[in-house]
Amino acid sequence: MKPAVRRCLVRTVEISYQVSERRACGGLGFQRSSHRYRSIADPQVALRMRLRELAGVRVGWGYRRLHILLRREGWRVNHKRVWRLCRDEGLALRKRPPRRHRRCMKRELPVAARRKNECWSMDFMSDQLYDGRRFRLLTIVDNHSRESLAVEVGRRLGSQEVVRVLERVASQHGAPEVVRVDNGPEFISKDVDLWAYFNGVKLDFIQPGKPTDNAFIEAFNSRFRQECLNEHWFLSMEDAQAKVNGWREDYNRQRPHSALGQVPPAEYAARCAATASATPRPSGTPWPSFQDPENSHSRWTKKGGISIYSKTRIRGGSRMGASPPTRNYDTASGTNTGGMSRSACPDEEVQSLVRISSMSEADRIIFA
Repeated sequence: MKPAVRRCLVRTVEISYQVSERRACGGLGFQRSSHRYRSIADPQVALRMRLRELAGVRVGWGYRRLHILLRREGWRVNHKRVWRLCRDEGLALRKRPPRRHRRCMKRELPVAARRKNECWSMDFMSDQLYDGRRFRLLTIVDNHSRESLAVEVGRRLGSQEVVRVLERVASQHGAPEVVRVDNGPEFISKDVDLWAYFNGVKLDFIQPGKPTDNAFIEAFNSRFRQECLNEHWFLSMEDAQAKVNGWREDYNRQRPHSALGQVPPAEYAARCAATASATPRPSGTPWPSFQDPENSHSRWTKKGGISIYSKTRIRGGSRMGASPPTRNYDTASGTNTGGMSRSACPDEEVQSLVRISSMSEADRIIFA
Protein backbone atom coordinates (compact mmCIF):
# COMPACT_ATOMS: atom_id res chain seq x y z
CA MET A 1 0.00 0.00 0.00
CA LYS A 2 1.43 3.39 -0.97
CA PRO A 3 2.17 6.07 1.64
CA ALA A 4 -0.41 8.43 0.18
CA VAL A 5 -3.14 5.83 0.69
CA ARG A 6 -1.97 5.14 4.24
CA ARG A 7 -2.12 8.85 5.08
CA CYS A 8 -5.74 8.88 3.97
CA LEU A 9 -6.48 5.85 6.14
CA VAL A 10 -4.85 7.43 9.17
CA ARG A 11 -6.93 10.57 8.69
CA THR A 12 -10.10 8.49 8.35
CA VAL A 13 -9.36 6.57 11.58
CA GLU A 14 -8.70 9.81 13.45
CA ILE A 15 -12.04 11.31 12.42
CA SER A 16 -14.15 8.15 12.75
CA TYR A 17 -12.90 6.90 16.11
CA GLN A 18 -11.82 10.22 17.66
CA VAL A 19 -8.31 9.01 18.42
CA SER A 20 -4.95 10.70 18.26
CA GLU A 21 -2.48 10.55 15.43
CA ARG A 22 -0.13 8.38 17.51
CA ARG A 23 -2.78 5.68 18.14
CA ALA A 24 -4.04 5.75 14.56
CA CYS A 25 -0.53 5.29 13.12
CA GLY A 26 0.25 2.58 15.68
CA GLY A 27 -2.91 0.67 14.86
CA LEU A 28 -2.21 0.79 11.11
CA GLY A 29 1.51 0.11 11.42
CA PHE A 30 2.46 3.40 9.80
CA GLN A 31 5.39 5.53 10.92
CA ARG A 32 4.51 9.00 12.16
CA SER A 33 7.50 10.45 10.30
CA SER A 34 6.19 9.03 7.03
CA HIS A 35 2.72 10.31 7.82
CA ARG A 36 4.01 13.84 8.39
CA TYR A 37 6.39 13.81 5.43
CA ARG A 38 5.75 16.38 2.74
CA SER A 39 7.50 16.07 -0.60
CA ILE A 40 9.81 18.89 -1.62
CA ALA A 41 10.17 17.62 -5.21
CA ASP A 42 9.11 19.79 -8.11
CA PRO A 43 5.45 18.95 -8.99
CA GLN A 44 6.25 19.72 -12.63
CA VAL A 45 2.91 21.30 -13.31
CA ALA A 46 3.94 22.60 -16.72
CA LEU A 47 5.10 19.15 -17.87
CA ARG A 48 1.91 17.54 -16.62
CA MET A 49 -0.23 20.07 -18.49
CA ARG A 50 1.74 19.51 -21.69
CA LEU A 51 1.36 15.75 -21.33
CA ARG A 52 -2.41 16.13 -20.97
CA GLU A 53 -2.54 18.26 -24.11
CA LEU A 54 -0.50 15.79 -26.17
CA ALA A 55 -2.47 12.81 -24.87
CA GLY A 56 -5.74 14.57 -25.71
CA VAL A 57 -4.63 15.08 -29.31
CA ARG A 58 -2.82 11.73 -29.73
CA VAL A 59 -5.38 9.46 -28.09
CA GLY A 60 -3.85 6.17 -29.19
CA TRP A 61 -0.25 7.01 -28.33
CA GLY A 62 1.62 5.57 -25.35
CA TYR A 63 4.20 7.15 -23.10
CA ARG A 64 7.13 6.27 -25.38
CA ARG A 65 5.82 8.26 -28.34
CA LEU A 66 4.76 11.08 -26.05
CA HIS A 67 8.31 11.11 -24.68
CA ILE A 68 9.67 11.49 -28.22
CA LEU A 69 7.37 14.47 -28.84
CA LEU A 70 8.48 16.08 -25.56
CA ARG A 71 12.14 15.63 -26.49
CA ARG A 72 11.48 17.25 -29.86
CA GLU A 73 9.94 20.24 -28.09
CA GLY A 74 13.02 20.63 -25.89
CA TRP A 75 11.90 19.02 -22.63
CA ARG A 76 14.87 17.41 -20.86
CA VAL A 77 13.10 14.42 -19.34
CA ASN A 78 13.66 10.67 -19.62
CA HIS A 79 11.07 8.05 -20.52
CA LYS A 80 10.76 6.74 -16.94
CA ARG A 81 9.55 10.08 -15.64
CA VAL A 82 7.11 10.39 -18.56
CA TRP A 83 5.74 6.94 -17.73
CA ARG A 84 5.34 7.86 -14.03
CA LEU A 85 3.58 11.12 -14.83
CA CYS A 86 1.28 9.41 -17.34
CA ARG A 87 0.39 6.85 -14.71
CA ASP A 88 -0.32 9.52 -12.09
CA GLU A 89 -2.47 11.50 -14.51
CA GLY A 90 -4.38 8.44 -15.68
CA LEU A 91 -3.06 8.65 -19.24
CA ALA A 92 -1.70 5.10 -19.47
CA LEU A 93 -3.23 2.92 -22.20
CA ARG A 94 -4.48 -0.61 -21.72
CA LYS A 95 -2.29 -3.32 -23.16
CA ARG A 96 -5.22 -4.97 -24.93
CA PRO A 97 -7.92 -2.47 -25.88
CA PRO A 98 -11.45 -3.89 -26.08
CA ARG A 99 -12.87 -4.74 -29.47
CA ARG A 100 -15.36 -2.15 -30.57
CA HIS A 101 -17.54 -2.66 -33.61
CA ARG A 102 -18.34 0.81 -34.86
CA ARG A 103 -20.70 1.38 -37.75
CA CYS A 104 -19.90 3.77 -40.55
CA MET A 105 -23.56 4.80 -40.66
CA LYS A 106 -26.31 5.11 -38.07
CA ARG A 107 -28.80 2.25 -38.09
CA GLU A 108 -32.38 3.40 -38.47
CA LEU A 109 -35.09 2.01 -36.22
CA PRO A 110 -37.11 -0.75 -37.95
CA VAL A 111 -40.64 0.18 -38.97
CA ALA A 112 -43.45 -2.05 -37.74
CA ALA A 113 -44.93 -4.31 -40.39
CA ARG A 114 -48.36 -3.16 -41.60
CA ARG A 115 -49.39 -6.13 -43.74
CA LYS A 116 -48.66 -9.78 -44.23
CA ASN A 117 -45.41 -10.76 -45.99
CA GLU A 118 -43.97 -7.31 -45.44
CA CYS A 119 -41.35 -8.57 -43.00
CA TRP A 120 -40.34 -12.05 -41.84
CA SER A 121 -37.95 -13.05 -39.07
CA MET A 122 -35.71 -16.12 -38.96
CA ASP A 123 -33.58 -17.65 -36.25
CA PHE A 124 -32.03 -20.94 -35.15
CA MET A 125 -32.68 -22.97 -32.00
CA SER A 126 -31.20 -26.21 -30.68
CA ASP A 127 -32.40 -29.15 -28.58
CA GLN A 128 -31.55 -32.82 -28.10
CA LEU A 129 -33.12 -36.25 -28.44
CA TYR A 130 -33.69 -38.62 -25.54
CA ASP A 131 -30.20 -40.11 -25.99
CA GLY A 132 -28.41 -36.74 -25.99
CA ARG A 133 -27.96 -36.30 -29.73
CA ARG A 134 -28.29 -32.65 -30.67
CA PHE A 135 -30.43 -31.22 -33.46
CA ARG A 136 -31.27 -27.76 -34.73
CA LEU A 137 -34.51 -25.96 -35.53
CA LEU A 138 -35.09 -23.18 -38.05
CA THR A 139 -38.03 -20.93 -37.10
CA ILE A 140 -39.71 -18.41 -39.42
CA VAL A 141 -42.34 -15.93 -38.22
CA ASP A 142 -44.40 -13.27 -39.99
CA ASN A 143 -43.90 -10.06 -38.00
CA HIS A 144 -47.35 -8.67 -38.82
CA SER A 145 -49.65 -11.62 -38.18
CA ARG A 146 -47.26 -13.37 -35.71
CA GLU A 147 -47.98 -16.54 -37.67
CA SER A 148 -45.43 -19.34 -37.51
CA LEU A 149 -44.65 -20.02 -41.16
CA ALA A 150 -42.23 -22.90 -40.65
CA VAL A 151 -40.27 -24.80 -38.01
CA GLU A 152 -37.73 -27.07 -39.71
CA VAL A 153 -35.97 -29.79 -37.72
CA GLY A 154 -32.64 -31.19 -38.86
CA ARG A 155 -29.37 -32.60 -37.61
CA ARG A 156 -27.44 -30.07 -39.67
CA LEU A 157 -29.19 -27.07 -41.18
CA GLY A 158 -26.86 -25.20 -43.51
CA SER A 159 -27.43 -22.42 -45.98
CA GLN A 160 -28.81 -24.75 -48.66
CA GLU A 161 -31.40 -26.14 -46.25
CA VAL A 162 -32.37 -22.56 -45.31
CA VAL A 163 -32.92 -21.75 -49.00
CA ARG A 164 -34.98 -24.91 -49.47
CA VAL A 165 -37.25 -23.98 -46.54
CA LEU A 166 -37.59 -20.41 -47.80
CA GLU A 167 -38.59 -21.65 -51.24
CA ARG A 168 -41.23 -23.93 -49.76
CA VAL A 169 -42.70 -21.24 -47.50
CA ALA A 170 -42.63 -18.63 -50.29
CA SER A 171 -44.54 -21.00 -52.59
CA GLN A 172 -47.24 -21.38 -49.92
CA HIS A 173 -47.53 -17.84 -48.55
CA GLY A 174 -45.79 -15.66 -51.14
CA ALA A 175 -42.35 -14.10 -51.05
CA PRO A 176 -41.64 -11.48 -48.36
CA GLU A 177 -40.30 -7.99 -48.87
CA VAL A 178 -37.84 -8.06 -45.95
CA VAL A 179 -36.32 -10.93 -43.95
CA ARG A 180 -34.77 -9.91 -40.63
CA VAL A 181 -31.97 -12.22 -39.48
CA ASP A 182 -28.90 -12.20 -37.29
CA ASN A 183 -25.30 -12.44 -38.46
CA GLY A 184 -25.03 -16.24 -38.34
CA PRO A 185 -22.94 -18.06 -40.96
CA GLU A 186 -26.04 -19.60 -42.57
CA PHE A 187 -27.72 -16.22 -43.10
CA ILE A 188 -24.69 -14.33 -44.42
CA SER A 189 -23.87 -17.12 -46.87
CA LYS A 190 -23.86 -16.74 -50.65
CA ASP A 191 -26.75 -19.18 -51.05
CA VAL A 192 -29.18 -17.10 -49.00
CA ASP A 193 -27.88 -13.90 -50.61
CA LEU A 194 -28.41 -15.35 -54.08
CA TRP A 195 -31.95 -16.46 -53.21
CA ALA A 196 -32.77 -12.98 -51.90
CA TYR A 197 -31.24 -11.40 -55.01
CA PHE A 198 -33.33 -13.37 -57.49
CA ASN A 199 -36.54 -13.02 -55.45
CA GLY A 200 -36.23 -9.31 -54.75
CA VAL A 201 -36.02 -9.80 -50.97
CA LYS A 202 -34.10 -7.45 -48.71
CA LEU A 203 -32.01 -9.08 -45.98
CA ASP A 204 -32.09 -6.94 -42.83
CA PHE A 205 -29.18 -7.93 -40.57
CA ILE A 206 -29.46 -6.93 -36.93
CA GLN A 207 -26.59 -5.42 -34.96
CA PRO A 208 -24.04 -7.98 -33.75
CA GLY A 209 -24.79 -9.01 -30.19
CA LYS A 210 -28.20 -7.29 -30.16
CA PRO A 211 -30.87 -10.04 -30.30
CA THR A 212 -33.47 -7.50 -29.15
CA ASP A 213 -33.36 -6.02 -32.67
CA ASN A 214 -35.17 -9.19 -33.76
CA ALA A 215 -37.68 -9.19 -30.92
CA PHE A 216 -40.54 -11.00 -32.70
CA ILE A 217 -38.59 -14.18 -33.37
CA GLU A 218 -37.01 -14.09 -29.91
CA ALA A 219 -40.44 -13.88 -28.27
CA PHE A 220 -41.70 -16.74 -30.43
CA ASN A 221 -38.66 -18.88 -29.59
CA SER A 222 -39.26 -18.31 -25.90
CA ARG A 223 -42.88 -19.49 -26.13
CA PHE A 224 -41.86 -22.36 -28.41
CA ARG A 225 -39.27 -23.65 -25.96
CA GLN A 226 -41.52 -23.21 -22.95
CA GLU A 227 -44.64 -24.83 -24.43
CA CYS A 228 -43.18 -27.45 -26.77
CA LEU A 229 -39.48 -28.27 -26.41
CA ASN A 230 -39.51 -28.39 -22.59
CA GLU A 231 -42.70 -30.46 -22.51
CA HIS A 232 -41.78 -33.34 -24.82
CA TRP A 233 -39.26 -36.14 -25.14
CA PHE A 234 -38.10 -36.65 -28.71
CA LEU A 235 -37.32 -40.21 -29.73
CA SER A 236 -36.12 -39.51 -33.28
CA MET A 237 -35.88 -36.73 -35.83
CA GLU A 238 -39.20 -37.78 -37.38
CA ASP A 239 -40.85 -37.78 -33.97
CA ALA A 240 -39.47 -34.32 -33.24
CA GLN A 241 -40.72 -32.95 -36.56
CA ALA A 242 -44.20 -34.44 -36.01
CA LYS A 243 -44.54 -33.01 -32.50
CA VAL A 244 -43.24 -29.62 -33.61
CA ASN A 245 -45.71 -29.51 -36.50
CA GLY A 246 -48.57 -30.38 -34.15
CA TRP A 247 -47.63 -27.59 -31.76
CA ARG A 248 -47.19 -25.11 -34.62
CA GLU A 249 -50.67 -25.93 -35.95
CA ASP A 250 -52.14 -25.39 -32.49
CA TYR A 251 -50.19 -22.14 -32.11
CA ASN A 252 -51.46 -20.73 -35.40
CA ARG A 253 -55.11 -21.79 -35.09
CA GLN A 254 -55.97 -22.22 -31.41
CA ARG A 255 -53.60 -20.37 -29.11
CA PRO A 256 -54.77 -16.79 -28.34
CA HIS A 257 -52.12 -14.16 -28.89
CA SER A 258 -52.08 -11.21 -26.49
CA ALA A 259 -50.57 -8.81 -29.04
CA LEU A 260 -53.40 -9.59 -31.50
CA GLY A 261 -56.30 -9.01 -29.10
CA GLN A 262 -56.41 -12.63 -27.85
CA VAL A 263 -56.96 -13.88 -31.42
CA PRO A 264 -54.99 -16.77 -32.97
CA PRO A 265 -52.48 -15.69 -35.64
CA ALA A 266 -54.20 -17.57 -38.47
CA GLU A 267 -57.56 -15.94 -37.70
CA TYR A 268 -55.93 -12.52 -37.46
CA ALA A 269 -54.22 -13.03 -40.83
CA ALA A 270 -57.57 -14.06 -42.39
CA ARG A 271 -59.25 -10.93 -41.02
CA CYS A 272 -56.49 -8.70 -42.40
CA ALA A 273 -56.73 -10.40 -45.80
CA ALA A 274 -60.51 -9.91 -45.87
CA THR A 275 -60.14 -6.24 -44.93
CA ALA A 276 -57.50 -5.69 -47.61
CA SER A 277 -59.61 -7.37 -50.31
CA ALA A 278 -62.68 -5.32 -49.34
CA THR A 279 -60.75 -2.04 -49.61
CA PRO A 280 -60.93 -0.83 -53.26
CA ARG A 281 -57.76 0.35 -54.95
CA PRO A 282 -57.89 4.07 -55.88
CA SER A 283 -58.37 4.57 -59.61
CA GLY A 284 -55.50 6.09 -61.49
CA THR A 285 -52.85 4.79 -59.08
CA PRO A 286 -50.00 3.35 -61.16
CA TRP A 287 -48.60 -0.06 -60.33
CA PRO A 288 -44.93 -0.18 -59.34
CA SER A 289 -42.59 -0.74 -62.25
CA PHE A 290 -39.46 -2.84 -62.44
CA GLN A 291 -37.27 0.21 -62.07
CA ASP A 292 -38.84 1.37 -58.79
CA PRO A 293 -35.98 1.74 -56.28
CA GLU A 294 -38.29 0.89 -53.39
CA ASN A 295 -38.96 -2.55 -54.93
CA SER A 296 -35.35 -3.23 -55.85
CA HIS A 297 -32.97 -5.42 -53.89
CA SER A 298 -30.43 -3.81 -51.61
CA ARG A 299 -28.46 -5.15 -48.70
CA TRP A 300 -25.57 -4.18 -46.45
CA THR A 301 -22.76 -6.65 -46.98
CA LYS A 302 -19.39 -7.08 -45.36
CA LYS A 303 -17.75 -5.17 -48.21
CA GLY A 304 -20.08 -2.18 -47.95
CA GLY A 305 -23.52 -1.07 -49.04
CA ILE A 306 -24.62 -2.04 -52.53
CA SER A 307 -27.84 -1.48 -54.42
CA ILE A 308 -28.31 -3.86 -57.34
CA TYR A 309 -30.87 -3.75 -60.12
CA SER A 310 -30.91 -7.08 -61.94
CA LYS A 311 -31.63 -7.33 -65.67
CA THR A 312 -31.71 -11.12 -65.35
CA ARG A 313 -34.77 -10.92 -63.14
CA ILE A 314 -36.58 -8.80 -65.74
CA ARG A 315 -35.78 -11.25 -68.54
CA GLY A 316 -36.71 -14.26 -66.45
CA GLY A 317 -39.79 -12.66 -64.95
CA SER A 318 -38.80 -13.24 -61.32
CA ARG A 319 -40.75 -11.56 -58.60
CA MET A 320 -39.53 -8.45 -56.81
CA GLY A 321 -41.25 -8.91 -53.47
CA ALA A 322 -44.82 -9.43 -54.67
CA SER A 323 -44.99 -9.93 -58.43
CA PRO A 324 -45.85 -6.67 -60.21
CA PRO A 325 -48.88 -6.87 -62.49
CA THR A 326 -48.29 -7.05 -66.23
CA ARG A 327 -50.63 -6.22 -69.09
CA ASN A 328 -51.59 -9.04 -71.45
CA TYR A 329 -49.95 -7.55 -74.52
CA ASP A 330 -49.84 -9.47 -77.79
CA THR A 331 -46.46 -8.81 -79.38
CA ALA A 332 -47.41 -10.48 -82.68
CA SER A 333 -50.43 -8.29 -83.44
CA GLY A 334 -49.27 -5.25 -81.50
CA THR A 335 -52.56 -5.00 -79.60
CA ASN A 336 -53.48 -5.11 -75.94
CA THR A 337 -55.71 -8.02 -75.01
CA GLY A 338 -56.83 -6.20 -71.86
CA GLY A 339 -56.85 -7.14 -68.23
CA MET A 340 -54.07 -7.44 -65.70
CA SER A 341 -52.03 -10.51 -64.88
CA ARG A 342 -49.82 -11.18 -61.87
CA SER A 343 -48.04 -14.13 -63.43
CA ALA A 344 -44.40 -13.89 -64.44
CA CYS A 345 -43.89 -12.45 -67.93
CA PRO A 346 -42.33 -14.67 -70.65
CA ASP A 347 -39.12 -13.71 -72.35
CA GLU A 348 -40.70 -12.52 -75.60
CA GLU A 349 -42.91 -10.01 -73.78
CA VAL A 350 -40.16 -8.35 -71.77
CA GLN A 351 -39.49 -5.45 -74.12
CA SER A 352 -43.18 -4.54 -74.34
CA LEU A 353 -43.50 -4.87 -70.57
CA VAL A 354 -40.58 -2.54 -69.95
CA ARG A 355 -42.02 -0.02 -72.42
CA ILE A 356 -45.40 -0.12 -70.68
CA SER A 357 -43.91 0.20 -67.20
CA SER A 358 -41.81 3.21 -68.25
CA MET A 359 -44.75 5.10 -69.82
CA SER A 360 -46.34 8.05 -68.14
CA GLU A 361 -49.90 7.84 -66.83
CA ALA A 362 -51.34 9.68 -69.87
CA ASP A 363 -49.49 7.39 -72.27
CA ARG A 364 -50.80 4.33 -70.44
CA ILE A 365 -54.39 5.50 -70.82
CA ILE A 366 -53.88 6.12 -74.54
CA PHE A 367 -52.06 2.77 -74.93
CA ALA A 368 -54.84 0.90 -73.17
